[in-house]
Amino acid sequence: MIKIKKKIVEKEIKIFEVSCDNCDKKLKQVFASEKESLQYEFALVIKFSGGYGMYIDPMMNEKHLGIFCKDCATKLIDAFPGMEKIINNENWSE
Repeated sequence: MIKIKKKIVEKEIKIFEVSCDNCDKKLKQVFASEKESLQYEFALVIKFSGGYGMYIDPMMNEKHLGIFCKDCATKLIDAFPGMEKIINNENWSE
């Protein structure tokens, strides 16, 4: 008879707290992770990019992210109908 010893390893998972950039509502992480994630329940994450002489100049700040809760994301999309085209990939020609 062979006896197998099992080793149980407990790992501490940190939950990162993130709030909506517009209304400060706390957003819940979709997956518990050892690293900070950009996946939050019903959230919209917008990544902005720019360049020298553009509206966003990367020299000013490296991280250009907007994280919005479902309600604020809906308001944003409703206020700027062109955003829905971007989300649905309608602004790119094939």
